[in-house]
Amino acid sequence: MAQVLYAKSIDIYDAIDAARWQADQVSWFSVFNCSGRIFIGLVSDFTKSRFNFPRSYSLVLVSAIFFLSQVTTAFIVDDIRHLWVASATLGLAQGSTYSLFPNVCLEWFGMAHFSENWGYLSASPIVAGNLFALLFGWNLDAHTDLTNPASAFKPSSLEKGI
Repeated sequence: MAQVLYAKSIDIYDAIDAARWQADQVSWFSVFNCSGRIFIGLVSDFTKSRFNFPRSYSLVLVSAIFFLSQVTTAFIVDDIRHLWVASATLGLAQGSTYSLFPNVCLEWFGMAHFSENWGYLSASPIVAGNLFALLFGWNLDAHTDLTNPASAFKPSSLEKGI
């Protein structure tokens, strides 16, 4: 995504500069992923100890952050300079998810079958994640001139969509 937005935002594609932008996005995602793990741990522990709510109530907050990341990507990110917002919110949401889900799994199913149930939860995104990655790649390839592979990074091919 960073590479495509970089190419759309500039006139002359520079692979080194594009790689820097991509590394920046990974950094934003990583920092906010770590922050999300700390944030949701504090929130879920606070709501559990203070209000005696189950930790699963925090899943509503995590879902809202995921929704915000997708809305941000769809409506705010139009060039590479704004992609950090989407990367940060997605990192926050994913970090929150992978910090909260083991606790929710433990609360719902208990310790007796925790490893089996957590294994199912951890493996569940495999099929959909690969499917949507393939669809994204198929869409990008469908709008690329095969005689000039760099055309995938031209704005005209990005605006066609599916």
